Amino acid sequence: MVTKSVKILFADDDPYILEMIKEFFAFIELDAEFAQDGEEVLKKCAGTNFDLLFVDYSMPGLNGIEIAKRIRERLPRAYIVLLTGLWSQIEPEELANVDEILAKPFQLSQLKDIIIKVSRRVKFSRKKGRTSS
Repeated sequence: MVTKSVKILFADDDPYILEMIKEFFAFIELDAEFAQDGEEVLKKCAGTNFDLLFVDYSMPGLNGIEIAKRIRERLPRAYIVLLTGLWSQIEPEELANVDEILAKPFQLSQLKDIIIKVSRRVKFSRKKGRTSS
């Protein structure tokens, strides 16, 4: 079960991947924002408190690690998934602001599983916030 209350941003510079993900999200009736580079991600994050961000490691301008660091400063509770096929270029200490890594190529079912996991986390967090007030 995918909840529509989770605010999602998916960022990748590959237009084919973005189109595929847009179609998949439409198929599972899930709204999301999309970005093609790091600057666009940061602009969208300035106006929206995203719960879940899928960020490609290799994009023009800022890479996924740099984006994750800046997002974490602004949205400390956001769940950040780094998308990459370039494992050999990433040092373990660079992953401090990343919650999960999703290897490219990935299956759409893997995206859905992450969305479900984060949906449950967000739902619990919001419910806990209401009861602790």
